[in-house]
Amino acid sequence: LFFLIIGGVGVYSLKLSNNSLKTVYEDRTIPVSQLADIRVLMMQNRMRLNAALGFHSQEESTITLDTVEKNKLKIDKLWDAYMATYLTEEEKSLAAKFAAARKAYMSGALQPSMEAIKAQNYDALNSVLSGIARTLFPATEESLDQLIDLQLNVAAAEFKASQDRYDLINKATLFLFVTGLAFAFTRGRHLANRITGPMSRATRMVNAVAKGNLDGAVVIENKDEIGEMLEAFKPM
Repeated sequence: LFFLIIGGVGVYSLKLSNNSLKTVYEDRTIPVSQLADIRVLMMQNRMRLNAALGFHSQEESTITLDTVEKNKLKIDKLWDAYMATYLTEEEKSLAAKFAAARKAYMSGALQPSMEAIKAQNYDALNSVLSGIARTLFPATEESLDQLIDLQLNVAAAEFKASQDRYDLINKATLFLFVTGLAFAFTRGRHLANRITGPMSRATRMVNAVAKGNLDGAVVIENKDEIGEMLEAFKPM
């Protein structure tokens, strides 16, 4: 029974470990990758805008407009996928903060920059990039970094909790194993005494009878084959 319990504890431990790994992967590792990709795409957009400002060419402007539009769609898709994962209350708050910061950056800096590039108005583009963009983009970047840090912190906490569960179950399993061995030893010794004790008395009685001593009292404590054998000595 003890070993069945130990086996059950082992299976339960594996199940907990599997659930913990699944949680870290689905709710933390994948979101970190999504958020990191968003950060890279945002940086690419910013670099493209600065490149358009630096080169002042129709070709560079066309590449910038195309790249930024595609990256915006990619960011939207990544963000929607991220929001579909499990979010803690703190995470929901940070996500709302990022969404608001990104919206402000897009309407206040990104969209005006795109309009300036389309109009080939590089003075207006320079005004946006050197002015409002320097205020709005860091706020967006900061809120995104906070979301990424949260994923890492929660993953670390989940790992620690998993380690603590492992240590607890490991100790419980060891305790059950030692207890099972002690019980088996005690039970085995008791059964051995129940067999060897009567057998020793039967041996002494047989030796006594062989020597002609028929005065010994027959003590019967077992109601098994050995007891029946001792019962046979009573008429003697």
